[in-house]
Amino acid sequence: MGRPRQARSDATRERLMAVARQLFAQRPFHEVSVREIAIEAGRAPSSVFRYWPDKADLWRAVMGSEPAPPMERPAELAAEGDIEAETRDPLDIALGAAIRERRTGSGLSQSDLATVLRTSFQQVSRYERGISAVPATALVRLGAAYGWKWSELESMAAALKTRPPR
Repeated sequence: MGRPRQARSDATRERLMAVARQLFAQRPFHEVSVREIAIEAGRAPSSVFRYWPDKADLWRAVMGSEPAPPMERPAELAAEGDIEAETRDPLDIALGAAIRERRTGSGLSQSDLATVLRTSFQQVSRYERGISAVPATALVRLGAAYGWKWSELESMAAALKTRPPR
């Protein structure tokens, strides 16, 4: 014979709270989803809403305080420009700039280049800004399609690395 309904309900509630406490301790409120909590607890996401009307109420029950709002970009860093630039590899930035310089000098659009690279123009933009590293396959395709030599891109990248920022 199974446990009484109230005991099962209490056990489910306690399990959901234990999992939520663990996840909220690891990551900020806005990075933890109700679905993640429920699945970790072995329950359906709808079971969370049986006990709490929303994720903020679950947070209050578990943590005993109001959830913090998502962190915003600090004003002093936003004023300095690109906050991600500090974490990018200088070679990716220089190579991307060299590709952009060569592309614009050849009269090509990002969409033209994306077609050759078999990617999206958004990805080409990421390469050119140094946000994403340019894969070797892309460099080979660039050379094959436009006659761009690796040595030319390499020397352009070296020159751009030594240039002062604009």
